Amino acid sequence: MDLKQEYMQKKYNAIPSYEEVKLAMNSELTDEQIRTAGLIIKQAVLYNLCDVHIDLIEFTPGQAYSMLRVLKAKGYSDCKIMFIDSTPNYLTVHLNTPNLQSK
Repeated sequence: MDLKQEYMQKKYNAIPSYEEVKLAMNSELTDEQIRTAGLIIKQAVLYNLCDVHIDLIEFTPGQAYSMLRVLKAKGYSDCKIMFIDSTPNYLTVHLNTPNLQSK
């Protein structure tokens, strides 16, 4: 194999497979999902609630885990995904005092 063929082979091998693209797309959160979760948390803070439930019915499993990672990165350490028949159903977020003061 000459250099040009080797170069083209490397470029071809770098193209992600359909499965890789699909997996990446399914784990990305939409603007609507992020906005909705933010509004639910803000409303809970306004009403001085301790716990929030975010509906995950429209989420893929990858999106549910992405939302969990985002919330934990934002400081909400007490978050859990609740499952029904191994499908993400809703996410619980405990709003403790340090989180309420920082948001």
